[in-house]
Amino acid sequence: MRLRMRTQIPLLVVSLLLLLPHEVIDARQYIETLSLESNKPPTYPITHFAFLEGGTLSVSVISSPQEQPVYFTACSEYDWLYLYGHKVVEPACDLLNNSTKEQNEMRCLIVAKFTDQLSIYRTIDRYGEFYINLLTCQNISMVNVTMNATMLNPDGNKLSAELVPTPTLYLVMAVVWTFILINWLALFIARHRRYLSLLHLLITVYPLSKALICAYDYYIFHMAAFDMLHTSNNFVFHLLRIYFELFFQLFLLLLAIGWRLIKNGLRNERVSIFALLTGLGVALVLNELYSRQNISYLFVVMFVQLFRTILIFYIFASIDTNIKELHYNILQTPPSLQAELMSLIKKYKIFRTLKSIVMLWIGLVVLKFFSTLLFYGGGMNNWAEMMTGELLDLIIFICIGYVYRPRNDDVFIFRSEEGNDAESGNIEMDTIQISRNSNSTGNNNNSSSHDDDDDDDDDDDDGDSVHYRPTTTIPTTSI
Repeated sequence: MRLRMRTQIPLLVVSLLLLLPHEVIDARQYIETLSLESNKPPTYPITHFAFLEGGTLSVSVISSPQEQPVYFTACSEYDWLYLYGHKVVEPACDLLNNSTKEQNEMRCLIVAKFTDQLSIYRTIDRYGEFYINLLTCQNISMVNVTMNATMLNPDGNKLSAELVPTPTLYLVMAVVWTFILINWLALFIARHRRYLSLLHLLITVYPLSKALICAYDYYIFHMAAFDMLHTSNNFVFHLLRIYFELFFQLFLLLLAIGWRLIKNGLRNERVSIFALLTGLGVALVLNELYSRQNISYLFVVMFVQLFRTILIFYIFASIDTNIKELHYNILQTPPSLQAELMSLIKKYKIFRTLKSIVMLWIGLVVLKFFSTLLFYGGGMNNWAEMMTGELLDLIIFICIGYVYRPRNDDVFIFRSEEGNDAESGNIEMDTIQISRNSNSTGNNNNSSSHDDDDDDDDDDDDGDSVHYRPTTTIPTTSI
C-alpha cells in the first residue's frame, strides 16, 4: 500500500504538470476567439504588453455585424482603472457612447469602435505597459469575436519590455554557475580521491542544477524574443522551476537533519519529508496552473506559503535539536578523548552557522518581496525579480558551500567500519576504544589497542578491553 501511494502521488504531480499553461511570458502574438457578454465590463485585461518607445501594435478583430458598436481599447494601467476598474465613475458603455472621438482618444492610448471588423496598426511613441480589452454594448446576451494582436518592441523583439534583459541575465548567470561548479568539482575531487562523500555529492547537485536551468532559461527567452515557443519548451520551463524549488527545500532539510554528518539514514524523518515535499509540489503545480487574474490564485499562493512556512519551522526545529544534542555530548565527552571532542565541537559550530544561514535566507526572501513592490509596474518589474531570485540562490550556495567545503581534516566523512545498516535500525559510527595490553595470549579482542610504553608495564592485567562509547550516535574523525 505504501509503495502504491509513493507511485501514485508523483504520477498525480506529473499529470498536473501536463496541464500547465502554454505561455511562458507576456509577449508576442495573441490569437483568440472570445465570447463577450453584453454591457459587462471586463474584470481583467485580455492581454497586456509593455512597449518600449518605437514598438508596434497590430490588431485585427472580426465579429458578426452588430447594430451597436464593439469597442477595442488599449489603455495604461492608470487609465484602465478609470475605465474598467474600481475607479470607474459610470459604466464603460455609457462613458464611451456619450463621449466624442477626441475625448475617447484622450482617455486611452487607443479607443476604436467597429460593428463587424477592425484593423489597426500603431507605432507606440512612449514607454508603457498597456492593457488590451474588447467591450460590447449590445443588448443581446453574447457576441463572438476573433482577435489577432501582434505586439512587438523595436528590432522585432517579441518580449515584453520588462523581459527584454532576461536573455542577457540568464546567460551571465549560466556562466557564473558554471565557473562555481568547476571550482567546486576541483575542490571535491582533490579532497575525495580515496572515498566518496555523499553529502558533498548532494551539494554538487546545487550548482549543477542552477547552471543547467540558467542555460535553458537563456535559450528559451532568446528563442521567445524572435520565434514562437513550442508547448514542450513551456512544459520544461515550468518543470525546471518546480524541480529546483523542491530540490532546494530537500537540500535544506537534509542539512538541517544532519544527513551523512550525524545520521546515516532517514529512517525516522523520511515520511515527514515525503509528505511535506509532496504537498509543496502539488501547491507549486497549482500555482502555475492558475491565472494571476483569477481570484482563486490568491488562495493558491496562500497554500504554497503555508507549506513553505511549515518547512521552515521543520528546518529550524531539526537544527535546534541537533545543536542541543551536540552541546550535551560535548559536555559529556571526557577531555582525554581529544579527537572525539574536537569532532563534536566542529559539528556544533557547523549547525550554529547553518542556522544563521537559514535566517539570512529568510531575510533575503523578505527583501526580495519588498524589492518587487518597489519596482512594481515599472520596466524592471519582471527581470529585476528574476535577478534578485538568482542572486539569492547564489548567496545561499556561497554561504553553505564555504561552511560545508571539503577539507583535509574532513569532519564530513561518515565512516562505517563495522558495516552496520542505518536503515535496519543500527546507527553507523566509529567506536572509540581504550585498551590495555596484556601478557595473556588467549584473548582476541575486536577493539584496537594503544601501543604506548606505559601499557607494556601492565603485566598483571587480565587482558580485558575497556570500551568507551559516546552517549549519542555521532561519528568521529581524526583532527
